[in-house]
Amino acid sequence: MKKTKPFGAWQSPIGAEMMTSSSLSLSDARSHQDRIFWHESRPSEQGRGVIVCRDSDGYERDLLPRTYSARSGVHEYGGRCYTLSSDYLYFVNSADQQIYRQLFAQDVDTEPMRVTPIDGRRYADLEWIEGNNALMAVCEDHRKKGVEPETSIIVLDLNQLDQSDSDLEPGTLVSGADFYAYPRVSIDQNRICWIEWNHPEMPWFSTRLWTAELSDYQAIDATQVDSGLEKAIFQPMWHSNGNLYFCSDQNNYWNLYSYDPEGDIEQCSDFDGECGLPLWQLGVQTYAFLGQESALCGVCKEGVWQLSKLNLTTRQVTEIESNLSLIQHISSDQDTALVLSSSPLSTSEIQGFDLDLVNTRIKSSSDTSIPREAISIGKHVEFKATDDMSARGFFYAPQNPNFEGLSDTRPPLVVLCHGGPTAATASALNLKVQFWTSRGFAVFDVNYRGSTGYGRQYRSLLNGKWGIYDVEDACAAAQYACDQGWADPAKTIIRGSSAGGYTVLSALTFHNTFAAGGCLYGIGDLKTLVGDTHKFEARYGDCLIAPWPEGAAEYDKRSPINFIDQLACPVIFFQGLRDKVVPPNQAEMMVKALTDKGLPVAHITYAEEGHGFRSAPNIVHSFNAELAFYGKLFGFETDSSVNDLKIQNL
Repeated sequence: MKKTKPFGAWQSPIGAEMMTSSSLSLSDARSHQDRIFWHESRPSEQGRGVIVCRDSDGYERDLLPRTYSARSGVHEYGGRCYTLSSDYLYFVNSADQQIYRQLFAQDVDTEPMRVTPIDGRRYADLEWIEGNNALMAVCEDHRKKGVEPETSIIVLDLNQLDQSDSDLEPGTLVSGADFYAYPRVSIDQNRICWIEWNHPEMPWFSTRLWTAELSDYQAIDATQVDSGLEKAIFQPMWHSNGNLYFCSDQNNYWNLYSYDPEGDIEQCSDFDGECGLPLWQLGVQTYAFLGQESALCGVCKEGVWQLSKLNLTTRQVTEIESNLSLIQHISSDQDTALVLSSSPLSTSEIQGFDLDLVNTRIKSSSDTSIPREAISIGKHVEFKATDDMSARGFFYAPQNPNFEGLSDTRPPLVVLCHGGPTAATASALNLKVQFWTSRGFAVFDVNYRGSTGYGRQYRSLLNGKWGIYDVEDACAAAQYACDQGWADPAKTIIRGSSAGGYTVLSALTFHNTFAAGGCLYGIGDLKTLVGDTHKFEARYGDCLIAPWPEGAAEYDKRSPINFIDQLACPVIFFQGLRDKVVPPNQAEMMVKALTDKGLPVAHITYAEEGHGFRSAPNIVHSFNAELAFYGKLFGFETDSSVNDLKIQNL
């Protein structure tokens, strides 16, 4: 029998420690020579990136010595930081951003060999060219100080490795554009492809696809396949039949197209959803060939992902029954596909699918067991926003097998704002949501206008409107939940980090919807952000806000830091003192303003953290402190373990 207790005061089986203690971040799974490889980031090792090999007998082993970490810094977000040849693993080492070679044969224990010189160049999106025994990669050259790094596609002749003691000097295959992605070699090894884009374009709005002949480590006779400022091309991939496949959003949704050797382009799918993702990290894949005639595709419709099998000849689509709600990566070796996905009841895991679509679980990101009765399942909701438009999100009701709320009361509401802002939230199991719902909070995870997963038109709505539509949608979500009787209007909370933190600060500064806020390293000054950001996002604000520097006044107008006097709501701030993106003084100014007004405010800093918290103890502490803050503010006891929280004016 359930105990009756105030919402927010429930004892939860989901502690903040569970978010870090046994959870891995899995990515880039692939099959190679009857083995399965993947990249995993381990919080228990301060986020070290490891390449793991699972042999045919099921035995798992790390391929990197503990002094190495595989992670690329290209575009700052990296991606596809390893590739495989017949005998070797090639990977980018995080510490120096250089490519290393390591034998992956079982029972062979050798020290990785550095391939490229330590000189300020970074590498990502690695591709092995078997016919030439060479590597292609995206290269970001930081050797010239004080200017933006130059980006190109390079080639390394691996045949020279055993003939010289010196590092390999990369040769330039393709250059001239600001950004490159997906350098891929055809099955017959005679052609390559890539996509490119230039400032101020972002890859989820405008990219161009190219092919070229590959001859003597040079790209010749380059041909532009498909172009246009009004389409984003994603994930080109060669088929053994000689066709080049790719995703394009020219008809609103990312769908699959083919380009044949004669130069003809044909649409292969007509999904009523997105077979694509925003290219924050290089090497992302949402489809892969399964056999000669089919492709296994992830398709996102109304924020929920579905696994489908597409016949490339007949265009027939077979939906695969599963409880998946988020698909992050798909790869294959023709006869077997690997799918990295998660569901409302499970964290991310790697599954294998054979030609008959029989699936096998290979690796899970977490070994933590959570009672099914403690998990709140997200409900997809469409609600009215402003300007006669609507927004979307997932609503989670409080859920705990041992507690229920007091009669005639409603739960406090936490409205979550995802980062990006060109990104999305999904209904897959997220302990950062369940932390709140299992304690008696309702959660509304908002896919505000501009989020992905709903087509190009919806994705474009935030252009020129960042700090407006995302904020209005967060406020509208709170109002909708309260109007439906799902939450207490006197206990509405908005929380977010980085770009989501900017939405939090804007909502609390320019609107009066929320009773409290939680801001984690949130952006308060948009002009400071423009000045300090890296090349990949340097012109992001041109489409989100206004061209820079011509639109400087608009940046000022939308910066909460310039309107501190309007901030009149209790807030808890979390800030890393090494943050180079959001200087700590921005939070300090807002804390002072609230203190001077006599409003409750808490300010927690972490000396060793930058922009984004990576230390497990700090992550745990921040969640427990935020929980305690809301408990003190709204007058209910919590199961927070924090005893060092200091709240001004309360």
